Amino acid sequence: GELHPELAEGEWGAFELDLSALAELARDVVVYTDVISFPAVKQDLSFVVTEGALAGEMIAAAREAAGADLRAMEVSDVYRGSQLAEGQKSITFAVAFQSQERTLSDSEATSLREKIVQALAERFDATLRS
Repeated sequence: GELHPELAEGEWGAFELDLSALAELARDVVVYTDVISFPAVKQDLSFVVTEGALAGEMIAAAREAAGADLRAMEVSDVYRGSQLAEGQKSITFAVAFQSQERTLSDSEATSLREKIVQALAERFDATLRS
């Protein structure tokens, strides 16, 4: 509010802050990661799975198997049709492998891909589609 003129010359205002209430509303510390300057290795992986297999669970299993160098994995296509057996579908994922420390070699990207294929085969009985 405005202070009474007897308290100070000129026009002055005053306010009260409840720092405890303000601290409760404050956001947590913002954590960021640097933009990676090394190129990503991008691939499409298509898997044949049972109709009940969930893409989100497959992505979680792939992340667990491949680790931090699996930067992105998104569903790009789901196919159901005559080329597949009854009760099956094909899910295609667009994946990106990328390291924060260096450019990944072809063999490193292949190794990450194989880890994903193996994990999805074990957990979802997924078959890599050629």
